[in-house]
Amino acid sequence: MEMAVCLPVIVLLVFASIETCNMIFLRQALSASAYEGVRVAVRPESTSQQAISRCQAVLDGRDVQDTSITLNPQDVSTVQSGQLIEVTISATCDNNSVGPSWFFGGRTVEGHASFVKE
Repeated sequence: MEMAVCLPVIVLLVFASIETCNMIFLRQALSASAYEGVRVAVRPESTSQQAISRCQAVLDGRDVQDTSITLNPQDVSTVQSGQLIEVTISATCDNNSVGPSWFFGGRTVEGHASFVKE
């Protein structure tokens, strides 16, 4: 009798913890990608496309799907030395989930990084 009551709860807790760990990994992957992209963007000779390419390479290496990469300002080659450059990357939880999207369905995770232009 106790097994019939406890087993579904235990299974639910196991799957919820696995999915939560996956979303923590997703957020860390987005933050790491934004960091790598902004490191490229702040160099004096870099372009926005180089920064976006670096972000996408990190995301591809971590198998992150359905992402949106935003640079602020959009054209980093026109930014003067000493000004702030921000990179924001967002991804949907639905396409980056290991199981059914019961826990994080319909949500979006973001990673941010900002540096000062060299």
